[in-house]
Amino acid sequence: MATKDIILPLRWSAEGDWQNILHDRWYLIVNGLREFIDDSALLKSLQNLPEDSYLRIISSPRTFNRLWKASVSNNENVLTSYISRCIDAEMFRSGQASKLTTSVWTANCDLYIPNNLSWSDFVSFQNTAPNEWTGYTAYRAPLIEKIPVDFVSPCTTSKPSVITGLREYDRNTLCPFSFEQYEIAYSRILKAWTVIATNASQCQKFLASFVSVITCSTDSQHPQIFLSESSNEVVGRITLLNPHVTDVNISDVVSALIHEAIHSYLYSWELRHPFVLDRKLAAAKFTQSPWTGKLLSLHSFLHACFVWYGIAMLWSSTDIRKQFPQADVMRHMRISTIGFIKMNHFKLLHSVRTELSDEVITCIVRMQKEIQALSFCNE
Repeated sequence: MATKDIILPLRWSAEGDWQNILHDRWYLIVNGLREFIDDSALLKSLQNLPEDSYLRIISSPRTFNRLWKASVSNNENVLTSYISRCIDAEMFRSGQASKLTTSVWTANCDLYIPNNLSWSDFVSFQNTAPNEWTGYTAYRAPLIEKIPVDFVSPCTTSKPSVITGLREYDRNTLCPFSFEQYEIAYSRILKAWTVIATNASQCQKFLASFVSVITCSTDSQHPQIFLSESSNEVVGRITLLNPHVTDVNISDVVSALIHEAIHSYLYSWELRHPFVLDRKLAAAKFTQSPWTGKLLSLHSFLHACFVWYGIAMLWSSTDIRKQFPQADVMRHMRISTIGFIKMNHFKLLHSVRTELSDEVITCIVRMQKEIQALSFCNE
C-alpha cells in the first residue's frame, strides 16, 4: 500500500485494505525473534505450536514490547524468558502439557495459570469476577469476540510514564475495580463494540485487526476522568481509564476504541514507513493541537490528523448516527472536525517538509478538504 492510500481504510468502506500492514508487522516480529533469540530449540518450540497459539504470541503487544526492549538494551534474556513462559502457557491451554512448573500469564493476559492447576481442573474451572480474583487461582479474562478485556493483570496496575508514555507499576495510584464498576465498564465496551459491528462492519474488522488487548484501569486520583491511551512501544494494546464513571456513555467508548485502534494502525505502518525521517525532529518540533489546544510534537500532530479524520468519517456514517442521540453525534462531530476547520497545516508542515514524504503532506491536505466538505461541518 502506497502512503497516499493510508487513509482509505479510515473511510470505513470496502476499498480499505490493511492486511498487508498487519502481516508486515508480524513478519518483522518473527524476524526480530530469530535475530535476538539464540536458543534454536526455543524457536522450534514456538514454531511447532498450534497456529492459533503461535499467532497469539507473535501478534501480542507484550511480545512487541519485549522485542523492542531487547533491541534497545541488546539483551535477549528478558525476551527469551518471556517467550518461554508464553510457550508453556499455550502448551497447557492446548492440552500438550498437563501441568506447569511456574505460574504464568498468557501473552495477551487472557489467562492466568497457576502452577498447582491440573489440566482436568483447568478444563472445568469456574471463572471469578475480576474483583474476587486473589492472584493465586486460575483466571480467565472476559472476551469480546477473541479480544481479552483485561481488568486484573500486571498490565493494569500501572500509570503512564512521563518519559516513555508506557504505563509503569504503581499500586498507590490505581485501584482495583469493584464488581459493580467491572460490570458497568465491560457492558459499555461490549455495547460499543456491538454498535460498531452491527452498523460499520469494516470498522469492526479494523478494530479486530489492530486491537489485541483492551486494558481497563481505575484511577483513584482522577476518579471522574475517562481517558484512552496507547503506545508505539506496546502496539496493539489500548487502555481505557475509568470506563465505568457516570459521565461516560456508549458513544464515548466508540470514539475511544476507534481512536486507539487508528494509532495502532499507524504505528504498524510506521515500522517500515516513518512519517518523519528525523526522529529527533519528530520529538523536538512542537505545535498547538487545533483539536484540543494541547502542545503536540510533530509526530503526535501527524497522528492526530489521521486519528481525527477516521473518527469524523465514522460519525458521518448515517448508520452510526442513527444509534445515538443527536446531541451526542454532533458533539463527536464537532470534536473530530474542529481541527480540520481551524488548521493551517501549511504553517507547520512547510517548515519541516524536507523531513516528511510528499505523500504524507498530500494525505493531510486531502483529509482536510474532505472533512471541510462534509455538510455537518457547516451545521
